[in-house]
Amino acid sequence: RPVLWVTFTYVLAHNILYTYIAPLLVPAGIDSNIDKILLVFGLMASKSLTTSTRAACRSIECEFLFPASLVSTSVTVSPSVSSNSTPSNCSNLTNASGTFPFTVSGTVQPFCQVLTSDPMKFADVAGFGDTQRDAATDIRVQCTNLASYKINLTPSNNSTSGVGALKYVAGGSETVAYSLFQDAGRTIPWGNQTNNNKAGTGNGAVQNQTVYGRVPANLNATPGAYSDSVQVTVTY
Repeated sequence: RPVLWVTFTYVLAHNILYTYIAPLLVPAGIDSNIDKILLVFGLMASKSLTTSTRAACRSIECEFLFPASLVSTSVTVSPSVSSNSTPSNCSNLTNASGTFPFTVSGTVQPFCQVLTSDPMKFADVAGFGDTQRDAATDIRVQCTNLASYKINLTPSNNSTSGVGALKYVAGGSETVAYSLFQDAGRTIPWGNQTNNNKAGTGNGAVQNQTVYGRVPANLNATPGAYSDSVQVTVTY
């Protein structure tokens, strides 16, 4: 009600003065500047109306005249962090950009390779009455550290127990038997099965794995050169 009364009084006074101010200016000799005087009068009336209404208004009912968004504006600026992922712990934020760790991970797979293998050459065999012939060679294997591996040997006749057949180089079907072993005593066969292949553990360096061979005594074979090929397979 106070607001309505103040507004009504100012509007009434303003309209009366605004209507009859021109005759009052004539005796003063400033009627030629009536347009400027009316402008100043209007601005001052508007300002005084606003000021007096605010002074009279002391309750929330006046908010429709002076909303809080027009009277006072408060802006709060908070630092934010923008990244590809949300940090799990923001206790170490030090500025608006923020700092936090992220995880880097990777997996190293085991790896093995056969570098070289030397030929295995038996000494000449005289035939009947001659003794067995032994020979040896090395297989060089390199595997990553702590990588478990197994070496399988398969002669060309696909034997699983390491018992191969040297073929007559000049041709024909004649062969000479030989056997492959894991130990110098020639007691542990070396084949390509889980019960007769050779196991090892890598250390990152080149490891020599010795293969031991034997040709039996008392051969009854055509004189000449004999040879065979052995497939080396490393599993890990």
